[in-house]
Amino acid sequence: MWIVRIALNRPYTFVVLAVLILFVGPIAMARTPTDIFPAIDIPVVAAVWGYGGMSADELSFRIVTNFERGLTTTVNDIEHIESLTLRGTSVVKVFFQPGVKTEAAVAQITAISQSVLRQLPPGTNAPFIITYNASTVPILQLGLSGTGLSEQQLYDLGVNFLRTQLATIQGASIPLPYGGKQPQIQVDLNPASLQAKGLSPNDVVNAIAAQNLILPGGTSKIGGVEYDVRLHGSPDRVEELNDLPIKMAGGSPIYIRDVAHVRNGFPPQTNIVRVNGQRASMVTVMKSGNASTLDIISRIKAALPRIQSGLPPELEIKLLADQSIFVRAAIQGVLREAIIAACLTALMILVFLGSWRSTVIIAISIPLSILTSIIVLSAFGETINIMTLGGLALAVGILVDDATVAIENINWHLEQGKDLEPAILDGAAQIAIPAFVSTICICIVFVPMFFLTGVARYLFVPMAEAVVFAMLASYVLSRTLVPTMAKYLLKAHLRHEDGARVSFFARIQRSIDGGFGQDFFPAVDTGQFKLHFRAPTGTRIEETARLADAVEDAIREVIPARQIVSMLDNIGLPYSGLNLAYTNSAPIGAQDADILVALSEDHQPTAGYVHDLRRLLEPRFPGVQFSFIAPDIVSQILSFGLPAPIDVQVVGRNFDANRQLAATLANRLAPRRPAIRSGTWRTISSSH
Repeated sequence: MWIVRIALNRPYTFVVLAVLILFVGPIAMARTPTDIFPAIDIPVVAAVWGYGGMSADELSFRIVTNFERGLTTTVNDIEHIESLTLRGTSVVKVFFQPGVKTEAAVAQITAISQSVLRQLPPGTNAPFIITYNASTVPILQLGLSGTGLSEQQLYDLGVNFLRTQLATIQGASIPLPYGGKQPQIQVDLNPASLQAKGLSPNDVVNAIAAQNLILPGGTSKIGGVEYDVRLHGSPDRVEELNDLPIKMAGGSPIYIRDVAHVRNGFPPQTNIVRVNGQRASMVTVMKSGNASTLDIISRIKAALPRIQSGLPPELEIKLLADQSIFVRAAIQGVLREAIIAACLTALMILVFLGSWRSTVIIAISIPLSILTSIIVLSAFGETINIMTLGGLALAVGILVDDATVAIENINWHLEQGKDLEPAILDGAAQIAIPAFVSTICICIVFVPMFFLTGVARYLFVPMAEAVVFAMLASYVLSRTLVPTMAKYLLKAHLRHEDGARVSFFARIQRSIDGGFGQDFFPAVDTGQFKLHFRAPTGTRIEETARLADAVEDAIREVIPARQIVSMLDNIGLPYSGLNLAYTNSAPIGAQDADILVALSEDHQPTAGYVHDLRRLLEPRFPGVQFSFIAPDIVSQILSFGLPAPIDVQVVGRNFDANRQLAATLANRLAPRRPAIRSGTWRTISSSH
């Protein structure tokens, strides 16, 4: 074969090529982003509408319906639309057909949202437009607490100081903080004083509005100097608002302090966060784009000391729900298994071939093939993840075929008394076409993966590419580097042990098929779980917090205290609709709460604790709905922002009938699965 003859005539060329692969491969690995999954780029754009105080029904039919009708008229390639509407907030998610340019979709949605404003109730503001995909999941949560700091201060530090600096980190998306209390200047009226002085609340409002103005003063040129002019139209401190006059009565002014008190306060709290029972605020770090989870979290950890040096010393920032630990463990686990597989493969070759020289030649071709595949994957923009590494680990046992067959045939010709180079040429020529056909057949097995759709395509195509690239590299190396190494390592008349090679392990798989359940991915014990509960509709947030205390006590009855690292409570609705777009627990009011429990390294199986809690909680708290939401990054990505991997939607024109049917389905499914929750949202689909 011509390429084998070239390799024998110019051996140093291919030796240098192998050394180049050994150098470039690790560099490509270091520069390629590392993550748990490949980038799942299913185009989704979310529009977050807000109208304070408007009921969910009014907001849905007066704002969201008009907006959705406008979308179907002017926006191209919509696959379907989903909207979740609560009191004062609505999140509309627009799912697009595969291959749609997200930038064009955002531009079209922004244009129609501006146009439709004329048809909406007065005072409606334009929505926030954000891009969203399956990989946009929480990868780190920062708990803010501190002795002597109020909830207003914690929220203010999170939104105005910590969040703004973390937002500059590449690949990180930082929504508004959870929990805390939003600072708000409030005016407490004294009805008796107002009545005694003949004033109304509108008089106070008008006085503040007329005397709390921000007016540009321009500049004034005096002599040879130009001065900035500032009008004293707004007080510098909150307390000065109490000194504003309302009107003159009997020749003396009536001030705001005479009938009211202006102070720093907060609106009614709708979201409470607690870390180990202590009131706190929480900043969530979301993964955005194709950035590596490990890189994002490492950059945040590196930036936190610098950021915290400019914050109050009593502020404590705790890292919670760090997904980099799970990602790193998953990657290391796959790498460890791949190395073990390679070592076992080399050992089996040594046992059956009985020649350390042949084993060295074959063993060297394995890492070179894998490194070549990684280099090509990196050039194609793929990441190092459990799918690509899993494909390479799968290919380890197959990669030895080409080199093994080549070495075996060369040895056979040597045993026939041929010289070394003729034996290499004849042996390579005899197996050239069979080895090529065998390699192509293995590659063809993975071709159907390129025709998958949805999430499966983004997951399994990189794995198929990893195997195919490694197999093609293995074949090329068996035609070039293997003959070159055989020329220098093998000797004439080299004999080897002939033994029967019986492969019977494939039959074992058939005998056990059907004995196990089926799932998209195996369950992973990440040492944490998230419990979501929903109290009866209308429950005040204070009562939900007390219920969370009782639920935590029940959790401590099941799980020993030494195995609990932390408990993070997120009670009620987030303050911003942006946070609502990212959450996967689907809260609908102050009656909802999430409890994230982190366990120690020496904990018992998490599934056992979840099973015991299911049996304990529902009988102890009648009327409260409980469900367990997977907190790990794998389940969140595969569930695409939904609270569970199975999502049953009822679509129809009759809203009440839809709700009744959904309730009936939930009741019928509940005995089969203990974590069934029903909810209501609106869906528009091109197929309905």
